[in-house]
Amino acid sequence: MIAVFNPQNNSFTLYDPVSGESSYADIEGLKRHQLEYVCYLLYNGGEVITDSITRIDGQTVRRIKDTIHLLPEHNQKTYQAVKKIYLDRPAIPHFLLCETGFFSRLPEEVTAYAVPVFLKKTGIKRFGSNSLFHEYMMQMLKEVVQNRANKIVSVYLGNSPHIAAIKDSRPVEMTTGFSSLEGLMSVNGCGDIDPTIIFDLYSKGMPFNEINILLSQKSGFSGLAGRECDFKQMLTEEDSKIIKLRKIFAYNVVRYIGAFISVMGGVDSIVFGCSRIEPALSLIVEIISHFTFLNIEIDKSIKINEHMKISTYNSMVDVYCFAYDRLKMIRKLATLSLEVERE
Repeated sequence: MIAVFNPQNNSFTLYDPVSGESSYADIEGLKRHQLEYVCYLLYNGGEVITDSITRIDGQTVRRIKDTIHLLPEHNQKTYQAVKKIYLDRPAIPHFLLCETGFFSRLPEEVTAYAVPVFLKKTGIKRFGSNSLFHEYMMQMLKEVVQNRANKIVSVYLGNSPHIAAIKDSRPVEMTTGFSSLEGLMSVNGCGDIDPTIIFDLYSKGMPFNEINILLSQKSGFSGLAGRECDFKQMLTEEDSKIIKLRKIFAYNVVRYIGAFISVMGGVDSIVFGCSRIEPALSLIVEIISHFTFLNIEIDKSIKINEHMKISTYNSMVDVYCFAYDRLKMIRKLATLSLEVERE
């Protein structure tokens, strides 16, 4: 049994790699289970924790504590979970998986905001988020194409979508910034907006805490739909607001992909990851239709499976769709780390 701690819900997911079944447990409930190893998600490691995966020891625990100020509501929970479980069960492997690690070596021209320099010293910069996904997509793609893809655009489609550009196995751009609110709209998050809007709302009498709730919990897909709306509903429902939402979302994905291709000076592969490929395929095809100038042709005879190439053999750019399972990703990263240790 493998345990994965997610600070977002402050609980562990228990995963059986044999049956593929999963369940949930709190810190106390974890004591009743025999565990192969434990993984902990850290949403923002800042400049303190810069590796995607780290085998936890006493020094790691202290370093996690030094990241709490970056994202107190989540990093504090990760620190408490690691401190408790690692000390209770030191004999089994414990891994820290950092959601900003892969992006931590991006150059200043990518991470800097045009704000006074003293703000940078307080930690105001683009850290990115969800970098584990993009590193995993890169690894999966290279297994398929035998390392021929040097310029990759990696796209996650789901309730919290995000995009990254990867060149020569290193990230060069990302849609997320100081937090995951920057970039593409999400199920409840506004994505990119003019910051003047915040002060305009405040000047009209809305307190900052309400503005925060409005932009991070009542906007995005749900805001444009005028009701609660997740990614699946955006794909499948056909009322006028949802159709308009889909067009706005697709446009912004195209805008970012185009920008990232320019940053890399071209593209070899565009890879889309989502929990289920079939319902997202029409949206993916619509997005790719904007890049016909790259001589991409969609293979209309494709059969749906978990790992599929949807571009034709004659296309100048390869387009792939991979089914994404976060637990399987975490297991693969931890397994690879253990194998490296044994070598």
